[in-house]
This record gives sequence, C-alpha cells and structure tokens, in this order.
Amino acid sequence: EASDMTELKTTLEILASDSALGSHQLALLNDIIKIGFPETEVSQTFSKSERQKRLSDAVVTLLEHQAGQKSILLAFEDAQWMDDKSWSLLDLVAPRLQSTLFIISLRENAITENGRESTTFKNAKDINLPPMSKGEISELIKSLTQQAAVSTPLSDLVSQKSGGSPYLATEMVRTLQEENLLVVDSDQLKIKPGTDTEHIAFPTTIEGFVNSRIDKLPP
Repeated sequence: EASDMTELKTTLEILASDSALGSHQLALLNDIIKIGFPETEVSQTFSKSERQKRLSDAVVTLLEHQAGQKSILLAFEDAQWMDDKSWSLLDLVAPRLQSTLFIISLRENAITENGRESTTFKNAKDINLPPMSKGEISELIKSLTQQAAVSTPLSDLVSQKSGGSPYLATEMVRTLQEENLLVVDSDQLKIKPGTDTEHIAFPTTIEGFVNSRIDKLPP
C-alpha cells in the first residue's frame, strides 16, 4: 500500500509539472488524498471555501491535461462512503468537464444526506441493477473458486441466501471456503456432504458481513 501511494504521489507530481500546477495547488490535493504534499505559505492562507474552489481548479486542470483531446470516463465505486467534502468537490468539477462521463455506483439506502443533496447525484440518470440470476451466481462462484463446474444445490443455496446480491454472494462463498464446507467431487464444486445448510449462519446484510469480518480480527 505504501508503494502504491508513493507511485501515485510521483505520478501526480509529474502531471502537475506538465500541467504547470504550482506547489500550493499540489498541497490542496491533501484535502482529498492524504498523500503528503507539504503545505506552502500560500496554501495556508486560503479560506475553507477558497481551498475548495482552488482544489476543483487543480483537479480539472489535471484531468483536462491528462485527457488531451479525448473524452474521459470517471468511475466512483461505493460512493455511499464518500464524505461531504468529496460530494462538494464533485459538484464543482462535474459541470466543467463536459466531455467526461461520470459513473457513480452506490447503495442508495446508505448514501449520506449531503450526498442526496448533491447536484451531481440529483441530475444523474438512474440505472438500477437487478439481482443476479442463478446462472450469474453460478458463474460468480466459478470465478471466485477457480472451478469449472458448480453443483446446482450450491448455486441455489448462494442465490437464495444472497438474494442475488453479488457482494453477499461473494462473502457467502468465502465463508463456505473458510469453514471448509466446499469440496470438489467428480470435477464439480459441491457443499460438503452432511452439511446442514439450513443452519449455516450467514449475515443477511452487507453491514452484517462487514461486522462479522471485524469480529474475526485478532485483538
């Protein structure tokens, strides 16, 4: 992770140099990425609103320089975790990047109030993803376990318990693996014989799985 941050910092420094951004503008990137650019005498004089405005200017400059004459696609995953400052920055940047397609994936029931009030969020075109089918769940299990074939009872169990949620399905497969409840028999991935599938304790929400993962961490 540290090496990734170092590489990101180096990349941003190169882009900033090519885009003629000053050190005080680089310092503003710390507001959204804790990457260690030093504050300057100039950047320390900015008010909160001025920092946000100048930060949006810096982000737009970097993106436009990187894109050149091409269009850009920016994807924000799990945007329900975005803080208020990030939503505000997105609202400042989005209208200025006319040739950019923004894709924001999120769980709407978990989004913050400020996220709901975001102009970008309000003006976005909704694309609701339906639950995964049993066939898609089966393919997901194959991909996660690197197995060529999955038994029908296994795919039915994961499909039913997950409600078609890819995240829940993934966590259920991992739980079955961790509990050694999956076996390969006749070149097919199956539930271990004798397993009482009715009493396997799967959390039924994403928050439940997150909490269960935290509970398993060593003290």
